[in-house]
Amino acid sequence: MPRPRILVVDDNRDAVDFFILYLTKRGFRVAWAYDGLTGLALAKVTKPDLILLNWQMPHMDGLAVLKELRGNPETSGLKVIMTSGHVFVREWAAEAGAQDAILYPPTVQEIGEKVDRVLRQPL
Repeated sequence: MPRPRILVVDDNRDAVDFFILYLTKRGFRVAWAYDGLTGLALAKVTKPDLILLNWQMPHMDGLAVLKELRGNPETSGLKVIMTSGHVFVREWAAEAGAQDAILYPPTVQEIGEKVDRVLRQPL
């Protein structure tokens, strides 16, 4: 069985590096993008098992990416965890149709629990 593929989309390179390091150590295959437009294109091509999607980014923010994903029959079922330093990210993510949210700065325990739980959820 192939290892789950996770796409990390965030303009904060330190956050991306942190997620890559942590997720690859846990055995996930990880791809990444530093902006919403590139992340959207990668999501359409790779159809990851999960996307960690930052709320605020240049060129195309996470909300716009999520709306595009949900509006396309080929990507509408992709699982998404929104990430942000804004305290309302959990409410915004739920309203936008994401499966969960992570408030920055997260703990590795929180990341692991949320990633595992969302990956187990049926589509």
